[in-house]
Amino acid sequence: MGVIFGFNNTLYITDNANRLLAFQPNNLIARVITSYPNWPTFPFIDNRTSKIFVPIFLSNLIYIWPTNETIPPNGISYSNCSMNWVYSPTGIVIDSVGNVYVSSFFCNWVMKWAPNATNGTIVAGSASGHAGSSSTSLYAPYGLVLDEANSFLYVVDGYNHRVQRYVLGSPNGVTVAGGNGAGTAPNQLNRPTAIYVSKLDGSIYVCDYSNNRIQKWQQNATNGTTIAGSSNGTAGSTPYLLYNPYGIAIDDQENYMYVSDSSNSRVQRFSLH
Repeated sequence: MGVIFGFNNTLYITDNANRLLAFQPNNLIARVITSYPNWPTFPFIDNRTSKIFVPIFLSNLIYIWPTNETIPPNGISYSNCSMNWVYSPTGIVIDSVGNVYVSSFFCNWVMKWAPNATNGTIVAGSASGHAGSSSTSLYAPYGLVLDEANSFLYVVDGYNHRVQRYVLGSPNGVTVAGGNGAGTAPNQLNRPTAIYVSKLDGSIYVCDYSNNRIQKWQQNATNGTTIAGSSNGTAGSTPYLLYNPYGIAIDDQENYMYVSDSSNSRVQRFSLH
């Protein structure tokens, strides 16, 4: 599922066998950090505290390792949309003061939870929880990226086949990748799941899940370029093909890209140069 870089270039992976795994550089044998019930999605490391936050999709909770804290803090959640809990959490990011932003697949919104809060507030999507395709709506959001320096929140708007960028505090999103319906054309995506935003030039790397490829969108581009997988959406298990890429991580120097190739049950590394 999700894949992120952590301390000393350790690769942390959430596995559909309901585990959080840690792989040291150049080591194919993982250390099992902990186990979870019911489908962990995208992990996130809070650099302030070194805690790892893992949304659990079917448990409607966010687990925090190693403290065993949860969001919501009472550890109780339900399968409906409310400000008091998280329902079907997918993407997660944390800002420099500890605010947690989490996307809800079925509520079609992104919520912000302040430190120690018992409820959240909506920062993107409709307060009704209804899906939509307007600039103020989302439909099954997945991964998140926070550019705190520019007050940007990027949201992978999965079933709208686009990536939206919000200025924090504004309800209106701007499409920065996709947004032309589902398809394999260079200006299209098909159920994207995760992104990485380059710290070098602002390019957006997109896990184009149902197209079995990784697309790179330069700033202000109207088309993406295939940099891994098949440009025409062909799935495969060779070293050059992907099958439902779900998560993405890129090292600090942006030399290598790591892709969780979910339906091939592997993580693939690609050179970016």
